[in-house]
Amino acid sequence: MNDTYLRRIYMRLAGVIMIVVVMALAATATLSHRAFEHALAPELARKAATVGATIRSLMLKAHDNNVSLKDLFGMEQVFEEVRKTIPEIASFAITDEQGALIHSHLKLPRGAVEYFRKGETLFALESPDLVGPAVLVSGQYIVSLPVVASDGQHLGLLHLGVDADFVDAIVVDMLLDV
Repeated sequence: MNDTYLRRIYMRLAGVIMIVVVMALAATATLSHRAFEHALAPELARKAATVGATIRSLMLKAHDNNVSLKDLFGMEQVFEEVRKTIPEIASFAITDEQGALIHSHLKLPRGAVEYFRKGETLFALESPDLVGPAVLVSGQYIVSLPVVASDGQHLGLLHLGVDADFVDAIVVDMLLDV
């Protein structure tokens, strides 16, 4: 056996091992992406719900002062302040109790208006203390918070959209670290 013959065998063996390792890393990356996405989306939804609770309290305070949701002034400024502190929030919307859009800020995802009018979305008004799960609508995880006055009057819903690409960017950063 000469050196060139052994070198060829070693190179082929190294190539096969390299292919197997790269395929294993790709499979791990794909499975990790799914796992992290399923874990991060609810966490981002909780964060959006916490921020939304503050905005909702401002809306309820305005209602207590006899200002309807349609007459709210300066909501875009409030939304923009929140956006500056929490950049992963991609859109804001306020709808009435039938799901009609009253206020919005930033770009709503395609299909958002239809989502706002769905019965499942409007059903959230029946349980004002619960925040439903984030729902993926055209690239945004939308968290819907019911706005119900202390007397039980249904005022509408506050919707916050978290960009799904933000979750992807976090996962890609983690994969690059690995």
